[in-house]
Amino acid sequence: MSCERKSLEKLATLHARHALKGHRHATPPPRRVTKTKMAKKVLLVSTSAGQMGEHPTGLWISELAEPYTVFTKAGFDVTIASIAGGAVPVCA
Repeated sequence: MSCERKSLEKLATLHARHALKGHRHATPPPRRVTKTKMAKKVLLVSTSAGQMGEHPTGLWISELAEPYTVFTKAGFDVTIASIAGGAVPVCA
């Protein structure tokens, strides 16, 4: 059990005891903590390398396009980034 939840339960217990003793101006019990739903987000990180030694290299487009399509159809907010930032070199 989290410390926050233990604290809330302790406060609620103290409030109940206070109210049972006949105190009219008891503070209201704390509100239940609810978790907010996080947005569904995906970060696809791709290569920035256009050369590997003397050999040209880059992204094979299906490596990025297929997961992008699956995630966007499932309602995810997809961000594409490259390691060094900027353009992603694509294999021709």
